[in-house]
Amino acid sequence: ERVRWAPAGKALLVSGSDDKGRGGLYLVDPQTAVVQPLVSEAGAPFRGFDGVWSRDGRTVFYVHGGSELRSREVSGGRESALYRGARLHHLAVSPDGKRLAVGVGDQSVALVPADGGEARMLSFDGLTELEWGRDLVAGKGAALWRLPLDGGLAVKLAAPGNREAGFSLHPDGERLALTAGNARSEVWVLPLR
Repeated sequence: ERVRWAPAGKALLVSGSDDKGRGGLYLVDPQTAVVQPLVSEAGAPFRGFDGVWSRDGRTVFYVHGGSELRSREVSGGRESALYRGARLHHLAVSPDGKRLAVGVGDQSVALVPADGGEARMLSFDGLTELEWGRDLVAGKGAALWRLPLDGGLAVKLAAPGNREAGFSLHPDGERLALTAGNARSEVWVLPLR
């Protein structure tokens, strides 16, 4: 369902389910195609869990059951709960790896320290996507918004009104890529500043 490269590019983190009906997160070796379960549970969603790598690739953060943000060490398997809330969705990690952002219900985003601690809430109604480059950017339908981390008002970014789901922030933090279109799809690259 979702695929993310490990920071060193030596593994893929894949969310989905296996041939035994267990949903979760799986590590895939891109050279050999060997699949190793990282978190695999009977009764978990068919689409698996929303997960992201830590910046050093040693830990995976993921949303479990829509109500708990967890961290799991890749090699040791040690797991801990970082945050609990209702209807958690859309997980992103800060560029420095010190904070996580996760949607909470329909009206806010929680900023959670990656090593645990008190979460801080940002108001944002209607979150449909979330990604963190230099700025925290949220999707709300076809619109894109920059979310100030100090709790200020969200700033609407210039984007085509026919934007399709999904966008990607460039590592330099200066631009983002997205698809848009009605009769045909187009790829757009837009400056953030």
